[in-house]
Amino acid sequence: METEPATPPKQEAVGSANELYHAICAAFPRAVANFNSKWNAAHPLCTSLASSNGAICQGEDEFITLRRLGPKIIPFVVFKLASDAADNLWAVFLYHTLEEDPAYRPSPDCDLQRQRRQIVELNYQRNKLAEERIRNWQTHCRENSMHSVILIYTSGDEYFDLLDMGPGIIAHLMVEYYHNQGDFYYELLHEIIHGRQTGAMEIQKPYQFHAWTLFFEDIDHDKAPKYRPNDWERQLSFWQDKDPDKD
Repeated sequence: METEPATPPKQEAVGSANELYHAICAAFPRAVANFNSKWNAAHPLCTSLASSNGAICQGEDEFITLRRLGPKIIPFVVFKLASDAADNLWAVFLYHTLEEDPAYRPSPDCDLQRQRRQIVELNYQRNKLAEERIRNWQTHCRENSMHSVILIYTSGDEYFDLLDMGPGIIAHLMVEYYHNQGDFYYELLHEIIHGRQTGAMEIQKPYQFHAWTLFFEDIDHDKAPKYRPNDWERQLSFWQDKDPDKD
Protein backbone atom coordinates (compact mmCIF):
# COMPACT_ATOMS: atom_id res chain seq x y z
CA MET A 1 0.00 0.00 0.00
CA GLU A 2 1.46 3.36 -1.02
CA THR A 3 1.85 6.08 1.57
CA GLU A 4 -0.13 9.20 0.79
CA PRO A 5 2.29 12.06 0.07
CA ALA A 6 2.41 14.85 2.62
CA THR A 7 0.57 18.02 1.70
CA PRO A 8 2.95 20.97 1.27
CA PRO A 9 2.61 24.03 3.52
CA LYS A 10 -0.10 26.50 2.62
CA GLN A 11 1.04 29.14 0.19
CA GLU A 12 0.32 32.01 2.56
CA ALA A 13 2.51 30.33 5.19
CA VAL A 14 5.35 29.95 2.69
CA GLY A 15 4.89 33.58 1.68
CA SER A 16 5.07 34.70 5.30
CA ALA A 17 8.32 32.78 5.84
CA ASN A 18 9.81 34.33 2.72
CA GLU A 19 8.68 37.83 3.66
CA LEU A 20 10.26 37.69 7.11
CA TYR A 21 13.47 36.21 5.75
CA HIS A 22 13.84 38.97 3.16
CA ALA A 23 13.03 41.64 5.75
CA ILE A 24 15.94 40.29 7.81
CA CYS A 25 18.12 40.24 4.69
CA ALA A 26 17.41 43.92 4.08
CA ALA A 27 18.13 44.98 7.67
CA PHE A 28 20.90 42.57 8.65
CA PRO A 29 22.56 41.07 5.56
CA ARG A 30 25.58 40.02 7.61
CA ALA A 31 23.38 37.91 9.90
CA VAL A 32 21.95 36.10 6.88
CA ALA A 33 25.38 35.61 5.32
CA ASN A 34 26.80 34.18 8.55
CA PHE A 35 23.88 31.82 8.98
CA ASN A 36 24.12 30.62 5.39
CA SER A 37 27.85 30.04 5.77
CA LYS A 38 27.25 27.82 8.79
CA TRP A 39 24.28 26.15 7.10
CA ASN A 40 26.36 25.33 4.03
CA ALA A 41 29.06 23.83 6.23
CA ALA A 42 26.54 21.56 7.95
CA HIS A 43 24.30 20.77 5.00
CA PRO A 44 26.15 17.96 3.17
CA LEU A 45 26.89 15.96 6.30
CA CYS A 46 23.52 16.50 7.99
CA THR A 47 21.62 15.68 4.80
CA SER A 48 23.34 12.32 4.50
CA LEU A 49 23.04 11.46 8.19
CA ALA A 50 19.44 12.62 8.61
CA SER A 51 18.27 10.20 5.95
CA SER A 52 19.29 7.29 8.17
CA ASN A 53 19.24 8.62 11.74
CA GLY A 54 18.53 12.25 12.54
CA ALA A 55 19.90 11.92 16.06
CA ILE A 56 23.38 11.28 14.67
CA CYS A 57 23.66 14.60 12.85
CA GLN A 58 22.78 16.47 16.05
CA GLY A 59 26.09 15.44 17.55
CA GLU A 60 28.18 16.78 14.67
CA ASP A 61 30.22 19.95 15.21
CA GLU A 62 28.63 21.72 12.26
CA PHE A 63 25.14 21.09 13.63
CA ILE A 64 26.15 22.22 17.11
CA THR A 65 27.61 25.45 15.70
CA LEU A 66 24.20 26.29 14.24
CA ARG A 67 22.32 25.24 17.37
CA ARG A 68 24.43 27.53 19.55
CA LEU A 69 23.15 30.56 17.64
CA GLY A 70 19.86 29.92 19.40
CA PRO A 71 16.24 30.86 18.69
CA LYS A 72 17.15 34.02 16.78
CA ILE A 73 17.79 31.83 13.70
CA ILE A 74 14.35 30.20 13.77
CA PRO A 75 13.08 32.31 10.82
CA PHE A 76 16.12 31.23 8.78
CA VAL A 77 15.39 27.58 9.52
CA VAL A 78 11.70 28.04 8.69
CA PHE A 79 12.69 29.68 5.41
CA LYS A 80 14.77 26.63 4.52
CA LEU A 81 11.85 24.34 5.37
CA ALA A 82 9.41 26.49 3.40
CA SER A 83 11.31 25.69 0.22
CA ASP A 84 10.46 22.47 -1.57
CA ALA A 85 14.02 21.14 -1.33
CA ALA A 86 13.83 17.60 0.06
CA ASP A 87 17.43 17.74 1.28
CA ASN A 88 16.53 20.54 3.71
CA LEU A 89 14.46 18.21 5.87
CA TRP A 90 17.28 17.79 8.38
CA ALA A 91 16.35 21.33 9.46
CA VAL A 92 13.41 19.75 11.30
CA PHE A 93 15.91 18.33 13.80
CA LEU A 94 17.61 21.72 14.09
CA TYR A 95 14.26 23.42 14.66
CA HIS A 96 13.44 21.07 17.54
CA THR A 97 16.67 22.08 19.31
CA LEU A 98 15.86 25.80 18.93
CA GLU A 99 12.13 26.05 19.64
CA GLU A 100 11.31 26.49 23.34
CA ASP A 101 7.56 27.12 23.05
CA PRO A 102 5.44 23.93 22.88
CA ALA A 103 2.76 25.88 21.01
CA TYR A 104 5.09 26.14 18.01
CA ARG A 105 6.52 22.64 18.01
CA PRO A 106 5.32 20.05 15.50
CA SER A 107 4.18 16.62 16.54
CA PRO A 108 7.28 14.39 16.86
CA ASP A 109 5.13 11.40 15.92
CA CYS A 110 4.75 12.68 12.35
CA ASP A 111 7.23 12.01 9.58
CA LEU A 112 9.64 14.76 8.56
CA GLN A 113 7.53 16.00 5.65
CA ARG A 114 4.49 16.50 7.88
CA GLN A 115 6.57 18.10 10.62
CA ARG A 116 7.98 20.44 8.00
CA ARG A 117 4.47 21.54 7.04
CA GLN A 118 3.47 22.01 10.68
CA ILE A 119 6.57 24.10 11.41
CA VAL A 120 6.00 26.44 8.48
CA GLU A 121 2.31 26.89 9.26
CA LEU A 122 2.79 27.30 13.01
CA ASN A 123 5.35 30.01 12.35
CA TYR A 124 2.91 31.72 10.01
CA GLN A 125 0.58 32.03 12.99
CA ARG A 126 3.45 33.33 15.13
CA ASN A 127 4.43 35.87 12.48
CA LYS A 128 0.90 37.25 12.33
CA LEU A 129 0.61 37.43 16.11
CA ALA A 130 4.02 39.06 16.51
CA GLU A 131 3.19 41.64 13.85
CA GLU A 132 -0.06 42.53 15.60
CA ARG A 133 1.52 42.79 19.04
CA ILE A 134 4.50 44.79 17.82
CA ARG A 135 2.10 47.21 16.17
CA ASN A 136 0.12 47.52 19.41
CA TRP A 137 3.26 48.22 21.44
CA GLN A 138 4.52 50.78 18.95
CA THR A 139 1.16 52.54 19.08
CA HIS A 140 1.32 52.57 22.88
CA CYS A 141 4.85 54.01 22.78
CA ARG A 142 3.90 56.72 20.29
CA GLU A 143 0.84 57.72 22.29
CA ASN A 144 3.00 58.12 25.41
CA SER A 145 6.09 59.57 23.75
CA MET A 146 6.06 62.70 25.93
CA HIS A 147 6.79 60.67 29.06
CA SER A 148 10.36 60.29 30.29
CA VAL A 149 9.73 57.40 32.70
CA ILE A 150 10.79 54.16 31.01
CA LEU A 151 8.21 52.05 32.86
CA ILE A 152 5.51 53.77 30.82
CA TYR A 153 6.87 51.86 27.83
CA THR A 154 8.02 48.61 29.45
CA SER A 155 5.32 47.63 31.92
CA GLY A 156 2.02 47.78 30.05
CA ASP A 157 -0.06 44.98 28.56
CA GLU A 158 1.33 45.66 25.09
CA TYR A 159 4.88 45.08 26.33
CA PHE A 160 3.99 41.97 28.31
CA ASP A 161 2.10 40.48 25.36
CA LEU A 162 5.35 40.53 23.39
CA LEU A 163 7.39 39.32 26.34
CA ASP A 164 5.11 36.29 26.62
CA MET A 165 6.02 35.25 23.08
CA GLY A 166 9.57 34.52 24.20
CA PRO A 167 12.80 33.95 22.26
CA GLY A 168 11.00 32.79 19.14
CA ILE A 169 10.42 36.43 18.14
CA ILE A 170 13.97 37.73 18.62
CA ALA A 171 14.40 38.10 14.85
CA HIS A 172 11.03 39.84 14.49
CA LEU A 173 12.03 42.33 17.17
CA MET A 174 15.43 42.95 15.63
CA VAL A 175 13.86 43.90 12.30
CA GLU A 176 11.62 46.41 14.05
CA TYR A 177 14.54 47.60 16.19
CA TYR A 178 16.47 48.35 13.00
CA HIS A 179 13.68 50.67 11.87
CA ASN A 180 13.04 52.18 15.33
CA GLN A 181 16.43 52.48 17.01
CA GLY A 182 15.24 55.08 19.50
CA ASP A 183 12.66 52.76 21.02
CA PHE A 184 13.03 50.34 23.91
CA TYR A 185 13.61 47.10 22.03
CA TYR A 186 16.85 46.57 23.94
CA GLU A 187 14.84 46.28 27.17
CA LEU A 188 12.43 43.76 25.66
CA LEU A 189 15.24 41.69 24.15
CA HIS A 190 17.16 41.80 27.43
CA GLU A 191 14.17 40.60 29.43
CA ILE A 192 13.26 37.87 26.94
CA ILE A 193 16.76 36.42 27.09
CA HIS A 194 17.91 37.19 30.64
CA GLY A 195 14.59 37.30 32.50
CA ARG A 196 14.92 40.91 33.61
CA GLN A 197 15.15 44.41 32.20
CA THR A 198 18.47 46.24 32.35
CA GLY A 199 17.54 48.38 35.35
CA ALA A 200 19.81 51.07 33.93
CA MET A 201 19.24 54.67 34.98
CA GLU A 202 21.10 56.00 31.97
CA ILE A 203 21.44 54.22 28.67
CA GLN A 204 23.22 55.01 25.42
CA LYS A 205 20.74 53.89 22.81
CA PRO A 206 23.18 53.90 19.85
CA TYR A 207 25.53 51.66 21.84
CA GLN A 208 22.66 49.32 22.72
CA PHE A 209 21.63 48.97 19.10
CA HIS A 210 25.22 48.28 18.09
CA ALA A 211 25.60 45.61 20.79
CA TRP A 212 22.37 43.86 19.84
CA THR A 213 23.27 44.03 16.16
CA LEU A 214 26.59 42.29 16.81
CA PHE A 215 24.76 39.62 18.80
CA PHE A 216 22.15 39.06 16.11
CA GLU A 217 24.70 38.87 13.34
CA ASP A 218 26.98 36.17 14.67
CA ILE A 219 27.17 35.66 18.45
CA ASP A 220 26.00 32.55 20.29
CA HIS A 221 22.75 32.83 22.22
CA ASP A 222 24.39 32.34 25.61
CA LYS A 223 26.60 35.37 24.99
CA ALA A 224 23.76 37.84 24.40
CA PRO A 225 24.36 41.37 25.74
CA LYS A 226 23.75 41.58 29.49
CA TYR A 227 23.68 44.86 31.37
CA ARG A 228 25.79 45.09 34.52
CA PRO A 229 24.69 47.85 36.93
CA ASN A 230 27.18 50.32 38.30
CA ASP A 231 27.74 50.73 42.05
CA TRP A 232 25.16 53.51 42.31
CA GLU A 233 22.49 51.56 40.46
CA ARG A 234 23.03 48.55 42.73
CA GLN A 235 21.69 50.63 45.62
CA LEU A 236 18.35 51.19 43.91
CA SER A 237 15.24 49.19 44.77
CA PHE A 238 15.25 47.45 41.38
CA TRP A 239 18.37 45.52 42.39
CA GLN A 240 17.56 44.79 46.04
CA ASP A 241 16.30 41.25 45.35
CA LYS A 242 18.55 40.51 42.36
CA ASP A 243 22.13 39.40 41.88
CA PRO A 244 23.28 40.75 38.51
CA ASP A 245 26.41 38.61 38.67
CA LYS A 246 24.42 35.37 38.80
CA ASP A 247 21.28 35.87 36.72
